[in-house]
Amino acid sequence: MIRPYTASDHNQVMNIYNASKLDELAHEPKTVDLIPLQHDLARNKVIFDSNIYVIEQFNVIQGFIAIHRDNIAGLFVLPESRGQGLAKLLLKHVITQYPKPLTLQVVRSNTHAVYLYQSFGFKQIEASQAIYNGLSVPIIRMILENDPL
Repeated sequence: MIRPYTASDHNQVMNIYNASKLDELAHEPKTVDLIPLQHDLARNKVIFDSNIYVIEQFNVIQGFIAIHRDNIAGLFVLPESRGQGLAKLLLKHVITQYPKPLTLQVVRSNTHAVYLYQSFGFKQIEASQAIYNGLSVPIIRMILENDPL
């Protein structure tokens, strides 16, 4: 079940982020240490200033998506819950609920995420670098201009 975030979800959302964040950087040439969301004040602000939707199974939150204005600010699923199509369901939910265009940034080496976004019609519009905990990371900015569903 997908539902809007409530304040009582705060700790579970933080835990999902912290359990998942480094996976998007797993294929970078250098390893990087996690900045837990509770200590990454800029990222924390963006995520919790967003509209957040959570997906639950058996009354446990398995993942979330955060949309800040027209930008998907985060999409995270617990590592043990991946491969069940939960990210697709969250992405579809946001795509059907929000006007286009929608944008996002994704780590270039996170090919599973890049392919997921491409399968929903997102196109690359820019390549650049982001800094995460002192590491320069190649990212791709993507856009969804039309409703593919």
